[in-house]
Formats: sequence, structure tokens, C-alpha cells
Amino acid sequence: MIVDVLKKILPVRVKRLLKNTINTFSGKPEPADSYWTALENIANKSIFPTLSTTAQQACAEIRGAYYPILERYAIDSDAFFWGSIKNEEAEALYQLVLDRKPNVVYQIGTFVGYSALVIAHALRANGKGKLIAVDPEIPHRTFINPVNVAREAAKAQGLNDYIQFEHGWHSGPSGDYIGLGLKRSIPTVGIKVMDSIREEGIDLAFIDGDHSSACTLADFMLLKDYLNINGVAVFHDVYSWPTVAQAILLLWNDIHYFVRGTSAYFALDVRRGQDGLAILERQVSLRSRDVFYASQA
Repeated sequence: MIVDVLKKILPVRVKRLLKNTINTFSGKPEPADSYWTALENIANKSIFPTLSTTAQQACAEIRGAYYPILERYAIDSDAFFWGSIKNEEAEALYQLVLDRKPNVVYQIGTFVGYSALVIAHALRANGKGKLIAVDPEIPHRTFINPVNVAREAAKAQGLNDYIQFEHGWHSGPSGDYIGLGLKRSIPTVGIKVMDSIREEGIDLAFIDGDHSSACTLADFMLLKDYLNINGVAVFHDVYSWPTVAQAILLLWNDIHYFVRGTSAYFALDVRRGQDGLAILERQVSLRSRDVFYASQA
């Protein structure tokens, strides 16, 4: 009975840590690690950039600006940042934006906005670009609407001109912990929002939404045709959520496509970190999108 209750209320990271600890003492391997290991084995180790002190200093500045906001909300800062992208991974994301200088960045899952502000801050440093951040703005354990914290932080750091917040699901909710009423009342806006920028296309996408395998697959499949050549899709929590790694492996090895699947169009890289990042870089034309747009011209 107690075990069943704990399974429902403990965060997935804590459950995984406990499971790994038990398996270590019992000598039993953790199957979930095999997903991450498989990704590491096929990664090209050449897409993620080397970190600079600029990225480190910028992320420290962004984190520091959150503290007065958290104090007003009476939120513990350690718990806040534990639930967000971790320092080294935030710096890798910042460096990626800094180096690639994207015109359009598309984010799935805003939460409290730390990663969104990392992206927007780097766009401002580049002197160009915009971030479109899509989130259903559903209640969390600590927040009625986490995105309100993101909006306040963006305003406090003068980043409003670089962020466009969009309310809604990108592809669709799958988690059974979401009430049916919320699923039905919140619009699915991904296609509408991406169609509004289809001429520009997406240079960088950050996928950090519903971490189920089904939704991770749906999120990527919906946006992949909007990625420009050399555009990248970055997945967060690839190590800490085995379902995300599993989804990427399914994409990579989908036998339906045989030799013309994801691996024929994208390059793959990973970065370990505390939660794990993976990146798919579009290498060649996805003719379905290009032919369709040409026919509409």
C-alpha cells in the first residue's frame, strides 16, 4: 500500500535514483540505461559546442535574477532549480544558440521559464532572433501556472522582445495524470503556430514537454518538417527520463522507413549532463514539406 502511494507521488528522478540504488546493491542491471547507452554509441560527438565562460556567466546572471521572484512566491530556490534545466546543460543550450545564431527558435514546454530565458538571453546577445514558447500552462505541484513565473522573469530581465509565449499543447497530451477536463479545454496549437512561421522555418527547437515516449514522438514528428536544413531539435531529460531516450531510439531505428528513416535525414549527438541532452540536426531536404510548399507558391 505504501509502495503504491510512493509510486504515485514521488518525482520520476527520485524514483529512478531509488531503483538504481536497489539494483546496484542487488547486482541487477538497469534496463533504462541501455536506451541512453545506445544513443551514446551512435552519436557523432560533433554537434554540441564547447562551452565558453560567456555561457557560464550568462546562465549565472539568469539564475541570480530569479531569486527575488522566488522569494515573493515563497518558493525554495533549490527545489525550483532542481525541477529546471541544470547548470551545465543550460550553458550548453546557451552556447548552442550563441554559436548557431538562429532566427526562429521553437520551444515545447516552458514551465517556469529558465530554459526559455537562457535561449532569449543568447538571442539578445546575438542581436537577432525570436523564441516561440508553447506550454499548456497547467497546474504543477508548486505553481498554479508556472508560465506566470516565466513571464515575470522575462519582464524583469528585459527579454520580452525576444519571447512570444503561446498557450496550448504543441501536439497533444498523453499523461494520465492530466485531468480529462484540462485535456479537452486547452487547445492544441502546434500546427497553427508553426504555420504562422512556415516561410521562415525553425532553426532550433527545444523539446521539453510531456516526457512520455508517445508525446516525445508526436512532438518531434509534428515539427520536423518545419526545421530548416542545418536546423536542430534539442531534447531535454534524455537520461533522467528513459522514455525520452526510448522515443529517440524508436525514431532512429523505425524499420517502417528502412534506409530512408530519421537517420537518412538527421545527424545525432548527445551530451550526458545531469539530465541528458540529445540533438537531431537536419542534414538534407525533407521533400514532403518542400514539395508541398512549392505547390502552394
